[in-house]
Amino acid sequence: MYQVGEFVVHEGSGICKIAEISEMALAGKGSEQDYYILTPYYEKGSRVMTPVENTKVRMRPVMSKKEVEALIEKMPEVAEIREDNDKQRVQKYKESLAAFEPEELVRIIKTVYNGKKRRISAGKKILMGDEKYIQIAEKRLYEEIAFAMEMEVKDVEQMISDRIEKRK
Repeated sequence: MYQVGEFVVHEGSGICKIAEISEMALAGKGSEQDYYILTPYYEKGSRVMTPVENTKVRMRPVMSKKEVEALIEKMPEVAEIREDNDKQRVQKYKESLAAFEPEELVRIIKTVYNGKKRRISAGKKILMGDEKYIQIAEKRLYEEIAFAMEMEVKDVEQMISDRIEKRK
């Protein structure tokens, strides 16, 4: 169980602070249960309520600086999604998002980024499905990295690029 004041990654709302834990009856009499009241870090003024004993929406601890450093070190070795069929590739993006793991977000970003480069060099258009999923993956990953590294989200992509380039 998380404690008031802790930060977590909420599957739908990203980085959130546990503002309080309250017993509520949202579904009617006799349905009292404990709820986390969360405040999303990047969506000021919002609140999210989720049952403490939740089986539908997942939460996990925010990565530490050390875990972010390890993930960045591992990024060059993360395999791309290898699927030529557009619909099946989009399904794999959905599966990667559902895994709720930072490494899977890296997999999506690498796949789309490198796929865009290949398509552009072949004179082809960028696929809208790819664009949609790279935006989702980048938002989720970069916000968590920015939070853990105490930096601005806008600076995360450059920081990652710089670190990967230094190792080449």
